[in-house]
Amino acid sequence: MKKQFKKRFPENFDWGAAFASYQVSGCKNTNWSDWEISPDRLKVIMNEKSEYYRYPLDNYICGDACRHDKRFKSDFDLAKKLGHNAIRCGSEPAKIMPAKGVIDAHEIDRIVKMALYLKALDIKVYWNLWHWTIPSWWEDEGGWESPRAIEYFTSYVTAVVKALVPLGVTNWITMNETNVFAKLSYEFGLWPPQLKDVAKMEHVTAALAEGHIAAYKIIKAMCPDAKVGVAHAFGHNEITEDTPEQRAWKEKGDLDWSRYFIDKITDYQDFIGINHYMRGLYDEKKKGPIFNDLGWEMHPRALYDTVMDVWNWYGKPIIITENGCADRKDSRRGWFLWESLLWLHKAIEDGVPVFGYLHWSLMDNFEWAYGFWPRFGLVEIDRENNLKRRPRKSAYMYRDIIRLNGFNNELAEKYWEAIRYPKK
Repeated sequence: MKKQFKKRFPENFDWGAAFASYQVSGCKNTNWSDWEISPDRLKVIMNEKSEYYRYPLDNYICGDACRHDKRFKSDFDLAKKLGHNAIRCGSEPAKIMPAKGVIDAHEIDRIVKMALYLKALDIKVYWNLWHWTIPSWWEDEGGWESPRAIEYFTSYVTAVVKALVPLGVTNWITMNETNVFAKLSYEFGLWPPQLKDVAKMEHVTAALAEGHIAAYKIIKAMCPDAKVGVAHAFGHNEITEDTPEQRAWKEKGDLDWSRYFIDKITDYQDFIGINHYMRGLYDEKKKGPIFNDLGWEMHPRALYDTVMDVWNWYGKPIIITENGCADRKDSRRGWFLWESLLWLHKAIEDGVPVFGYLHWSLMDNFEWAYGFWPRFGLVEIDRENNLKRRPRKSAYMYRDIIRLNGFNNELAEKYWEAIRYPKK
């Protein structure tokens, strides 16, 4: 007799996908759009020793990306057809505030239409307010180093929240991956403004924390029942031997990367959004053997380990706000998604209140410094054919997991070719 395989997620579990406004719609006059064509950026792209040197220059220029702002209705219709009951989307500060002291009524009207359309489709919205980009005029004043940064951010937040709360938007993500932004921009010098200054990194992180707390208070004042959190990059740091040296390495890595920002805002979040892609391993030589197109190790159990870390640190409800892989051929995504969700289910079995999973990403998009070539989407974007949307096989597998709210033998048999351990 065949052993029965059946697992169910909690009732009313939030299933869907995530994307960022800039990555799917682009925006002129931002710190990123300015940097993309700057001499400092071009030096990085055109350096043959750089990991970014792979494609022609236009790969690295966002432009209007996937034109989602013009096609949001059909994109949301597609998400609905793929079974999604939740989505993480957001607004662009430079579009809302194209000039200092100006709130663009046309852009407010557009995001209102987005929210209303999602409401009509009965798709729960997790509205993301900030995903690394700010207006050029704000950047010219020092960006998050500016003494007026909190003033500018709260003006933007107030305008968006005021517009969307009356429409029933009650789930808010104030900021995305502040640790990635602060370190890559101000410590490692890879992203705009390309500085290598730890003191400035710490100053910017403190400003971001202040900005989040201010946004939290604004949202709660307008909607006391709102749920507010952040989407934060967490990667479980795993030791290979239980030695004092390795334990110290893990503790330092956890504090520097995962906890440095979150510890500053812990009293001002109703949930924690986990963005997770890969683990940290003390002995890098022991990674593998499966990697995605970016060379990132694919180790699904790390999602479980990360969830357990965050739960043990903070004891707050959790939603997975990003998890996925760059896989142009869609040859490993099915296996990675299936196994990651099995490990997420185990975390729930072990008592962690996880209430949702949002895959990165709904569609192929502009992956920041890498440009368009990494393909994270459940939906392929054909950039040679008018940005035609084509759901990948993994998107249909995910649809069926959502319909079942879990797994069983029949589903495993149906997608056996996709979920079995991939070839190296």
